Amino acid sequence: MLLDWSRSAQANWAIARPVFDVAMLRKLRLRAIGFSRYEIGELHRGKLPDDVKSDLLPLSKIKPQVALEIQRAYCGRLPPDVLAKFIMIRHAQDGLFALALSEGSPERAILIASRQHVIKDTGVPLYLDKLGETGRTVSLSFVETGQDIADEQVDFIWYTEKTSQPDPCETHSDN
Repeated sequence: MLLDWSRSAQANWAIARPVFDVAMLRKLRLRAIGFSRYEIGELHRGKLPDDVKSDLLPLSKIKPQVALEIQRAYCGRLPPDVLAKFIMIRHAQDGLFALALSEGSPERAILIASRQHVIKDTGVPLYLDKLGETGRTVSLSFVETGQDIADEQVDFIWYTEKTSQPDPCETHSDN
């Protein structure tokens, strides 16, 4: 209720709840992590927050993979300047999540985030490695039944029911 989960653009609460239950049973600290409204505005202006910038991987290492993923999500219609901003924002988010996970007791941390953030070769696990976190990282992705996951770089896949949302790329009109 406090998180207003139903309007958060996250997975259905019934799907995510077992992960929260494990965190509660294990007495893991739960925190909401994200950028302030000011920082989001700065990111859209092309400026990374100073406290995140120094701990990030070189953007060139992940840029091609992330660019392809973002373009796919936006039906290949993003102008190059907007795509560059979205790549930087994703880069900053992954860095912020990794920094938050590395604080305190990283060996007992759970990140509940969108699928793109848990992918091992471009998401938060890669950033944790860069930060020198030597603990074991286990990555779990919620995937709707019937979704193409051939390139999914995660340890576990949790299949969920398909939601009845229209495909934005099929319904998009250039008119």
